[in-house]
Amino acid sequence: MARAILGDYKIPAGLRELNSEEMKNYQFIDNINGYELFKLDNKPECRNYQHDYILGYFKDNIFKKIAKIYFNKIDEFYEVDTIYVSSDMRGRGIASKLYTYFVKELNYKILGSDMQRFGARRLWSKLSKCEDLNVAIFDFENNKILEKDVEIYHGSNDDEFDTRVWSYDIDKKHIRLILKDIK
Repeated sequence: MARAILGDYKIPAGLRELNSEEMKNYQFIDNINGYELFKLDNKPECRNYQHDYILGYFKDNIFKKIAKIYFNKIDEFYEVDTIYVSSDMRGRGIASKLYTYFVKELNYKILGSDMQRFGARRLWSKLSKCEDLNVAIFDFENNKILEKDVEIYHGSNDDEFDTRVWSYDIDKKHIRLILKDIK
């Protein structure tokens, strides 16, 4: 019956519900806007990222994920490997609240990945406009800040992006964004 309703749609593995036994591998971190943030403690060997977080809520002893974010630690930075917000929760600022939480509460310096999709570019544009956060353009290859406290442009269409940071070629793969707290 479910297949008839859902067709071939599959819930992304990273956002499937977790039972209480599976949640034993996670450590509670904090509440963020009414949702609970957890960090995976005992990662399976197959995981290639170092910091695995989920955000969601409990209902009938089942943890329902609304978002996940995975980081890799590179020197002083936490590089975003994956961020995913469930489709029914998009447009509510969940991703920006997560980024802000990690920067403000856990003192992460977030490093954008070398590949940014439309939603991620829009998120960076939104974060760059926050007065209490700082976005810098970083040359990862030469370990050099190119511009500090920048506002990143992104329009409504996929081809309307900030050419200081992104292009359709690999020529800017070494150019990254850094998000940190203003203290």
